[in-house]
Amino acid sequence: DFDIIVFCDLDQELFEYAKKLPKKIKKILVLTESVIYTPFAHHLNILVDPVWAYVVSYNREYHTPNTIYYDIPVTGIQLPVNMATCNTDIGCHIASYKNDTRGYTFERDKLITELANKNNIHVYGSGWQFKKNYLGKTADKIQTISQYKYYIALENAKYSGYVTEKLGDAILAEKPSLYFGDIENARRRFGNTFIPLNGLTYKDFNIALEKLNADYDYYKNNVLEEKKKSIYWCDSYHNAMIQAITQ
Repeated sequence: DFDIIVFCDLDQELFEYAKKLPKKIKKILVLTESVIYTPFAHHLNILVDPVWAYVVSYNREYHTPNTIYYDIPVTGIQLPVNMATCNTDIGCHIASYKNDTRGYTFERDKLITELANKNNIHVYGSGWQFKKNYLGKTADKIQTISQYKYYIALENAKYSGYVTEKLGDAILAEKPSLYFGDIENARRRFGNTFIPLNGLTYKDFNIALEKLNADYDYYKNNVLEEKKKSIYWCDSYHNAMIQAITQ
């Protein structure tokens, strides 16, 4: 027997199961995945269904009385961080090749391929279809990023509140980023630690990189200050869950 049940993301089968449970059981829906991968769970008809006592979500595209918002948690300096020496002026990108057309994944992968082929970055991860400047998988993401001058941080979707661990990883590695995603909430969370990419083209990349290089020390210092605050990066999620469970 139980009093509370938490659903992490959702599909039709789980939704029907939730509705069949006794009303006395408190049901909490927690949205963690990108909208492009879990569209059913983010549909407004699902979110406003009275079956939910609370919806705990990063997604600020909608507003309902029982929604509790959180910032996607990123583990900070409470765990050991390995650093390496930077001996290059280029950047890097760490992700797996998706061969996917949902969200901005196709455009993102196209840009990364072009940047690697033009010697602008080194690429890590799995599945990439090119060889030039592709260095395979990395066992330590933070240590790898720390070897480079900057990081290319690209979200696969742009939704209000969808700011993932990418900027946090770069901050822990003490590197500024070129960032494509929800700029407003990224600034709120991580300050002036990155240059926005206005699009996913080579021209957008060059414009952003020029801005970064023109004031690199400013952004690097901001990164170092933000790293000191990283021990609090999980608090928003913890507090949201505590509120949903105890209220």
